[in-house]
Amino acid sequence: MRSHKNQLDIFDHDPAVRARQKAHASREAAVIALVDPHWTPTERRERNAHYLAEAERFDAEAHEGFTL
Repeated sequence: MRSHKNQLDIFDHDPAVRARQKAHASREAAVIALVDPHWTPTERRERNAHYLAEAERFDAEAHEGFTL
């Protein structure tokens, strides 16, 4: 039972978990960016590269936050 309404849940608010979720979402966005009809082929590749770079950054954040 929580003693205070503003107390965060350690599992729901873990920065490493959030970073992994963002990395997963960025990878999904990268796949979609390759087939998005609203952009030129060059822009699609640039957007894909951007989303993949963001995913790598989030992965690094997740590994940084993970300590035993």
